[in-house]
Amino acid sequence: MIHLTQKSWRKILGLGALFSMGMIAETGVQAQGWEPNCGGEPKAPAINVSSVENYNASVDRFKAYEKAARTYYACVVKQSNQKQAVISQKAKSEMEVYQKVSVEVHNRISGNFNKIDTELKTAAKKLKAASKN
Repeated sequence: MIHLTQKSWRKILGLGALFSMGMIAETGVQAQGWEPNCGGEPKAPAINVSSVENYNASVDRFKAYEKAARTYYACVVKQSNQKQAVISQKAKSEMEVYQKVSVEVHNRISGNFNKIDTELKTAAKKLKAASKN
């Protein structure tokens, strides 16, 4: 008896797309010298569909692979997120200096605008009053 249903085919296709994207991302990560500490990546099983028995055995191997691959991928994502959080925190702390200076300049310029605007308005009132006399 064949185990594969239409839902299983969708899972296979979805998993294939997921791992295709993951392989692209993983290539870039490894090029940077980082590899996750999640054990070895599960190897995709060989599929044999020459008979119902071989097909069923292939489906079983695929299910085992799917479980192991999802566990491995979850580990990679967790470790990647942890690394990215550290990088983000470091970048945030480095950016604080620039943000502080930017805010200080903004406040100084805004204060100057307000001061000059007030002086000009006051002078305009005095000059207008003086010109009426």
